[in-house]
Amino acid sequence: MKSLAIAVLLGVLLVYSTGTILSECTDVQLVLDSDTLNPMETLFASGVVGVILVVVGFFVAVSVIGVLALTVGAVFLALLVAGISAFWPALLLLAIVVWLVKDNRSNTRV
Repeated sequence: MKSLAIAVLLGVLLVYSTGTILSECTDVQLVLDSDTLNPMETLFASGVVGVILVVVGFFVAVSVIGVLALTVGAVFLALLVAGISAFWPALLLLAIVVWLVKDNRSNTRV
């Protein structure tokens, strides 16, 4: 439990100091209703914007991959149907030949 408390305090300290350094070096300040936000709130708002952008990017990537998968599946199915419809007489002849050639004797013992 002591290690967890130390880790949380160090995390808060690092986030606050990073926010302070970032706002001092880049002079980035968020102003809401004529009030300047402190560095911690600025860092939090930047994090929220980052998370929103990541979620939007995830949805775009998933939709693009989904469209590509659907397209590949449709092309494969179309080629399969076209191949079967073009070669069905040969496939039927092959099936009849295999049926006639195969051994129909049963393995019964006397």
